[in-house]
Amino acid sequence: MKSEIFNSLYVTLLEHKKIEVCVSLELEIWNDACDKNEKTVNDFFAEIIHSYGIFHDLLDKSDAHGDNHELKLSVIDGNILMEGKTYIREWEEEVQAETEEKCFKWIFDKSGNVILIE
Repeated sequence: MKSEIFNSLYVTLLEHKKIEVCVSLELEIWNDACDKNEKTVNDFFAEIIHSYGIFHDLLDKSDAHGDNHELKLSVIDGNILMEGKTYIREWEEEVQAETEEKCFKWIFDKSGNVILIE
């Protein structure tokens, strides 16, 4: 199943060239793919977040746990590239003090195997 969802994302990326995705702290997902492809991308992220736990594992490895995540998805050398930013908000006595921005980059093959984590 994991390879199927990565392959469907890969096919969608071939059609769109680039897709931007936002994942909120509440794990709500938005993307700029249109029509039926919007559901494909949302389903992909729902699976890697909730079913497989891949998303949080990679955030840990990239030291990029935060409140909101912005990702740009594309195809590079036949693989899936996910470049993103995480916004980490620090709070002091219920008042937002500072927001730190952390960048990350992940590359997967079409089967969902991780090739690169930065």
